[in-house]
Amino acid sequence: MSQENNMQTSSEYPKFKLTDNFSIILVLALIIGAFFMGKLSTQVEMLKEKAQNPQANTTPPAQQQPPEEVLGEVIKPDASKDHILGKSDAKFALIEYSDYECPYCQSFHPTAQKAISEYKDQLMWVFRHFPLSFHPQARPTAIASECVAKLGGQVAFWKFTDAMFEKANALTDKVREDGAVAAGIPLSTFKACLTDKAIEALVDEDLDGGTTAGINGTPGNILMNLETGETKLLAGAVPYATLKAAIDAMINKK
Repeated sequence: MSQENNMQTSSEYPKFKLTDNFSIILVLALIIGAFFMGKLSTQVEMLKEKAQNPQANTTPPAQQQPPEEVLGEVIKPDASKDHILGKSDAKFALIEYSDYECPYCQSFHPTAQKAISEYKDQLMWVFRHFPLSFHPQARPTAIASECVAKLGGQVAFWKFTDAMFEKANALTDKVREDGAVAAGIPLSTFKACLTDKAIEALVDEDLDGGTTAGINGTPGNILMNLETGETKLLAGAVPYATLKAAIDAMINKK
């Protein structure tokens, strides 16, 4: 359903599959009619998605990456506002632009956790929001996570984030509320925060930054050497072996 089989992009559309188990002519006619209706529906959805996402195309994100000096200024971690797991003074960073409702982001989450566990003091994980327009629960969950961070700090944020990815295919207001409470946030305080426009602005800032950095699908991952400014874009839910090879190459580069 996406331009890559391990990345959710802004140009995904539903597919229709017909199974013909009938031999009666009338039933076959109905099936054929349904087929053409399905094709028409798909075309309408594609046109609608194009209208809502005029920047969407089929070019892989890596080909849209801006010059490294520009990219470095856009994505460089900022400990005062970023959500960082690992040592804040690590030499290397895994910067992830993510969507809480994206199944590929859900798949990549334990991969990033494993990298942080293995590389410890060498690598930091920076989590940023990139809610896709066709995921209705992604933006509300991103806003909820920022409220949790504001009210409970970074430990609460990561606990909430882990919980949301466990239920990425079933996100609701109740799931978010339960996640906030489990992270130690009083429910009434959490609900009041959700209407804060300044919290929404934090999500939009991440989204705008990701777009400027050439991200057009999730998870959008960028490895960065924070001393030299070298970057490498790893689009999609790459397997751990691929991520590890990229990290090792950057660490061992002379």
